[in-house]
Amino acid sequence: MRRFEEERRALESISQIFSYAQIETECERLAQALIAALGREEIARRRFVAIPRGGLIVLGILSYVLDLAPEQLHPCPGAGAPLVVVDDCALSGCRFGHFLERLTNPDIVFAHLHSHPDLRRAIANREPRVTACVAASDLRDCAPEWLGAGYRAWKERWRERACAEGRYWIGMPAHICYPWSEPDIGAWNPETQTLQLHWRVAPPAQCLKNRLAAAQHADRIQVQQEAKGPLRPADDVLFGQLDEQVLIANLATSECFALDGVAADIWWALVEFGAPEEIVRALLRRYEADAGQIRRDVERFLDDLASRGFLESASCRS
Repeated sequence: MRRFEEERRALESISQIFSYAQIETECERLAQALIAALGREEIARRRFVAIPRGGLIVLGILSYVLDLAPEQLHPCPGAGAPLVVVDDCALSGCRFGHFLERLTNPDIVFAHLHSHPDLRRAIANREPRVTACVAASDLRDCAPEWLGAGYRAWKERWRERACAEGRYWIGMPAHICYPWSEPDIGAWNPETQTLQLHWRVAPPAQCLKNRLAAAQHADRIQVQQEAKGPLRPADDVLFGQLDEQVLIANLATSECFALDGVAADIWWALVEFGAPEEIVRALLRRYEADAGQIRRDVERFLDDLASRGFLESASCRS
């Protein structure tokens, strides 16, 4: 069984799901930050470019708020032109760093809606061509609160990983969602030693990207099967099939597991029959193995789930 602790934390750390009206307000805040950093005359002489794709939406709104001239939005500014690079958010700074590599302009301002202030300071300190780095609002770092005394060691482990290359800042920014997209957040999988994407948590009705993805995978929507036997999943437990795995989550304890192989077969037999002996018989029909060994494995597995609050007897519900 594999824990999905990082994905659970994404759900807990969600800061805000923005509406388009709220994004307009955030763009007005970003405009004020630019005016404070540069002044209106300097803004009027700069060219503006966006990091695709969310940055294009922010720049479109920002161009109206700042009343930018059409020539300031020319897609191919000269190499010597002072620039403002616009994006929706900056979580680690990697995307901005990659975009910066393609530019030769000597004077660049990075303007975006949301980031952690330490990230902005790191970009300004590390990149001599970046003369200012401004945001509409700050994102909080959830890592110190979640990790406590282990925060510094966690940060050092992240610095040693190959995937940390290109990051200006290491932290766990509060999760935000825009009307057009939910920013990708990476979670470290200790079993595979790889960086994986978080689950997406924004409702499709409030996020265009998630809505389109949900439409493409509408056939994967599942109705949770009702348990029948005396032993069954607890009321607070959700479960479903995802590819070759069964995902189970205990909403009361926030524990999540992925079951595969025999563990997944035991789970579905539990849901279907709800009695240890019936589960053993179902497994014997599927596997050529010693009945005693299967019985011991089933009992150990059920005991573990019960101790974690994933199972309850039918009598508990009456």
